[in-house]
Amino acid sequence: MKRPPPFRKCLSGLAAVLFFATPGVSPAQNLRQPPTPQQRAYAAKLGWGPAASQLGKSLRAGYQPGRGGSAGSVANSSFQAWLLLARWCELLARPAPQELTRYLGRFFYTDPASPRSGGLTFIGSGLAPANNFVPVSADRLKALSTDSEALHYILPSDFVPGSGSVADGLSLPFLAAMAGNPAFLQSFFGSLSDLDYAPAVLKTLQQIWEAEPEKWVACQNLAIAIALVRDQPPPRWWPHSQVKPADVPKSTATPVEEFRFWVASNESHALYNDLRQLDVEDLKFVVDAPVATSELTWAQKNARFPRGDFGRAFSSIRYAYDRLTNQAYTWSGGPYTLAAIQATGGICVDQAYFAMLAGKARGLPTLFFTGQGTDGGHAWFGYLKGPGRWNMDCGRYENQNYAVGEALDPQTWLPINDHELASLAQSFRRTPAYLASQDDLAMARIFAAAGDPKGELAALDSAISTSPRNDLAWAAKEAFLDRTNAPVAAKRAFHEDAIRQFTNNDDLKVRHQRALAALSRADGDEAAAAAFESQIISQNRRERSDLSVDAAATRLFSLVKDGKSEDAMREYRGLLSRLGRTSGGNFFYQVVSPFARALAQSGDAAGARRVVDSARTALRPEAGSILDQDITELETRFQAATGSGR
Repeated sequence: MKRPPPFRKCLSGLAAVLFFATPGVSPAQNLRQPPTPQQRAYAAKLGWGPAASQLGKSLRAGYQPGRGGSAGSVANSSFQAWLLLARWCELLARPAPQELTRYLGRFFYTDPASPRSGGLTFIGSGLAPANNFVPVSADRLKALSTDSEALHYILPSDFVPGSGSVADGLSLPFLAAMAGNPAFLQSFFGSLSDLDYAPAVLKTLQQIWEAEPEKWVACQNLAIAIALVRDQPPPRWWPHSQVKPADVPKSTATPVEEFRFWVASNESHALYNDLRQLDVEDLKFVVDAPVATSELTWAQKNARFPRGDFGRAFSSIRYAYDRLTNQAYTWSGGPYTLAAIQATGGICVDQAYFAMLAGKARGLPTLFFTGQGTDGGHAWFGYLKGPGRWNMDCGRYENQNYAVGEALDPQTWLPINDHELASLAQSFRRTPAYLASQDDLAMARIFAAAGDPKGELAALDSAISTSPRNDLAWAAKEAFLDRTNAPVAAKRAFHEDAIRQFTNNDDLKVRHQRALAALSRADGDEAAAAAFESQIISQNRRERSDLSVDAAATRLFSLVKDGKSEDAMREYRGLLSRLGRTSGGNFFYQVVSPFARALAQSGDAAGARRVVDSARTALRPEAGSILDQDITELETRFQAATGSGR
C-alpha cells in the first residue's frame, strides 16, 4: 500500500485556503471537524498573521447566528475549536506597539475640568475614572507609549515592550505548544479580558511553562491566574490606605517562584482547596496578594480556622478601641505582619486584612471589602465557601446600613462591588448557552476586524438572544451602537430592552437608566434626564442607597456646573430629606462634602456652613464615630471663614 506524502507536502502553495478548502467542499462543512494536531502545527509554520486571516475568513463564511434563543454555529464543538485557534493566531499577530497604545488607554484620560496639560489625567492602579472623563486620542497615547515614566507605573518592572508583533517577543516552541493545547486555549480565552495587557501575560506564562513543564500539565489554570494578576503592578497603597506601604512586607518573588510556592503548598496539603480543581476566576483571588511568602507560610502554620466558619479569622483579632478614640486610623506598629496584628490587635481594616490574607494562604479565594454605613466607613472580608458560593459579610456590622461593599478585582485592579461579584459567580455563567454567547462575541470581533458591521451586529444579537443575562453581550452591543453612530431612537430602544432584562440586577439596570438620562440631556431634554435620575433615586434609596446617592450627586452637580446656585441649594435640601439618614457616609462623602467645598470655593462660605450644619442634623452620626469626626473637621474648616462657632 502506497504511503501518503508527508503533511507539509499535502499543503501546497496557499495551503491556507489552507486548512479547509478542498475542491467542492464548503468552509462550513469543513468546520464540522476539529483541527488536527498537524493543522494546529501548520498555523505556526504559515505565520500567525496569515493563519489568522484565513481562519477568520473561513469562520465568517461558516458562521450562522443563533435563532429563537438557541445557539447557532458556536454550539458546535468543532467550530469552537477552530474559533479558539483563530483567536490565538490573531492575538499573536497583533502589532505590539498598537497593543501597548490600547492598554495605555486604560490609565490616561482627559479631565474636562482640569486646565493642566490639556486635562491629561493618570488614573493609577486601584482606581476607576470619573464618569465625566474622556478617553485620550490614539495619537496622544502613542506619544505616551515612549514615556518610560508612564510605563513604569503600569507595566511589570522586568517587561520591555517590543516593536514587532506580540509573537516576536516569545518563543516559537511555547506558542506552538499552546496552539496545540485546546484545554489551555479554552481556559486562557475564557478569562482574558480587553483590560489585560496580553504581551506581559504571555511572557509570564512562557516563563512558567519553560521552568516547570511537568507541573504545568495539571496546574495551567494556576499559571494563567498568576499571569493575569501580574500583568500590571498592584496599587501602591495596597492593601489599604491606613498603613504605610513601606511597612507592608512586599513580595520579591518572580512569577515562577510564586507558581512553585503554590504548587508546593498544594502538594503538602496545606490548603483547603485543591488548586488543580479551581478555575482561573477563583484562583486569581488566591494568588493576588503581593506579600512576602513568609507571611503566607506563617498563616498556613498559625491561622488555623475551620473552612466552614473561616469568618472567625476576622473576630480573632482584638479590636483596638483606643485607636478609634484617638483617631489613630493609620497603623503605627512597625512592620505590618500577620504576627504583629495578631499580637497587638487592630481596627477593622487590620482585622479584614488579617482574615483576607490568612484565607489566601490556606487556598481560599478571599476579598478585602470597604463600605460606607450610617456612621462612616468600615472594612470586612469575604471568602468562597464553595463553588459559586461567596460569603461576603464576614465582619460586616448588622446594625449599619452598608448598602454595598467595594473590593478590587485583582485581574484589573479595578473596583468591584459585592453585588457585581455575586452576579459574576452565578451558575448561568457556566452553562453552554453562556459559553456560546461568549463565542458569539468572539465572532463579532472577527467580523469587526474584517470591516463587516452587518455580520458583527448579527453576532452581537445572537449573543444576547442565546444568553440574555450575559451583560458583556449587552455592553458590546452598546459600544457598537455608539461606534456606528446609531440613531438616538435605536439607542433608546436598546437601553429600554436592557432595563427590562435586568430588572432584578440593580447595578445593570441603573447603568442603562443613566444612559437614557444622558441621551435625554444630550438631546436638550433636561426634564426627561431629571426624571430618569429621580427614578434611580427613588427605586434604590432603601436597599442600594449607593446608587441613589450617585444619581443624586450627578443631578446636583449638573446644576452647580451650570451656575444655578439657588436651584442647587433647593435640590440639596430635597436630597438631604430623602436620602440623608439612610445613606449616611455615602451621602456625606459624595454629596455634602464636595457640595460644601464647591460653595466655599465660589465665595459662599456661609452657604457651605449651612450645608454642613444641616447634614449633621439629618445624618445624626453617633458621637465619636468616623462620620462624626469628619463632619466636625468640615465644620471647623468653615468656622474661620464665617466667623462663627459650632
